Amino acid sequence: MSFGDAVKSVYGNYARFDGRATRSEYWWFQLFLILAVFGVGLLTAFLLASTRTYAVGGIVGPLVFVFLVASVIPSLAVTVRRLHDTDRSGWWMLIAFLPSLGSLILLIFTLLPSSPGYNRFGPPYGQPPSDAQAEYHGWSRSDALRQFSEDAQRAAA
Repeated sequence: MSFGDAVKSVYGNYARFDGRATRSEYWWFQLFLILAVFGVGLLTAFLLASTRTYAVGGIVGPLVFVFLVASVIPSLAVTVRRLHDTDRSGWWMLIAFLPSLGSLILLIFTLLPSSPGYNRFGPPYGQPPSDAQAEYHGWSRSDALRQFSEDAQRAAA
């Protein structure tokens, strides 16, 4: 996934906390946020230096605030989807509240490769979801497992 595709995808899935996000989608979006904040900071410094007035902060400050507020939910959503891609619950994001160690653990989770194939959060990126997923029901768990094994044996034959 390219830089532009990642940013478009994250803002397109603004508040979608289900599904999966690839490493490239997550990290390209993080780079976008860093570049946006850094670029606005440079622009503000340039405007302050050229106009020699702090009125620039009254214009740029609210714009930066609106951008950051508008980016909080997509950032949370893509982090949850990234955790889903590594087959972890989105609630693992709360580990970042542990001082020092929590943020490091979350960083490691986002750096890990995707779980191969389907996981409990859906298909991997680029693979359409299967419309016909089998469900097995029975009076007990052993009945459902027996049905599954019978279907698997028929499919293998």
